[in-house]
Amino acid sequence: MKLLLIIISLHLLTQACSAKEAGRITQLDLTKNTMKTIPPLFENIPMGQMSESPCIPEINDWDYRGIELNAPSKVIISDEFALPLCGAWQFSYKFINKFRRIHNEIVIVVTDTVTYKSYSGNLEKPGYERQDYKKAVGTDEELEMNTASSRFNIDVFDYVRSLPEKTGKYSIYAIIGDVKSNVVEVELEIEKGAAPGPRKPRPQ
Repeated sequence: MKLLLIIISLHLLTQACSAKEAGRITQLDLTKNTMKTIPPLFENIPMGQMSESPCIPEINDWDYRGIELNAPSKVIISDEFALPLCGAWQFSYKFINKFRRIHNEIVIVVTDTVTYKSYSGNLEKPGYERQDYKKAVGTDEELEMNTASSRFNIDVFDYVRSLPEKTGKYSIYAIIGDVKSNVVEVELEIEKGAAPGPRKPRPQ
């Protein structure tokens, strides 16, 4: 029982720290995005790593372990290229204990469906390094039973820096260890008459 209480306390502390980070990141990245999306749910969302938004997948199953992604089927670019991606993850502490920083280990993989060329980057916000996680303690059974969860709401171009600014169709998934998310398909096109310029530097 004592070990279980320690684990629960650690979970609450992790949530509190995540909320603090979320507020800081949202304040930096909260901007109006000049793009149209299908469906329009993804328009004008705050693109910060842990920001709340209506596009984030809901995980309501305590027994769920993994990553869920959500993205528009099409992004219509006007001023500059953007690719909104929302996600949520939930893992047992036993799984999380395998990694120093879980966001550093979650990799976003983007594949051009025509050329089959792939681009990747992790969820560690560029220029912002988190402290290593303190490993949870308890028996294997307790660590497997108790979970932690988080969400992310990002512009893929900010994290997959090698992704070229061009139109096309892309498949996207996330992976960590031997766990792979669902795959989402997104098409990028330029609005008729628009001439997107280079992406503006993002605040770190």
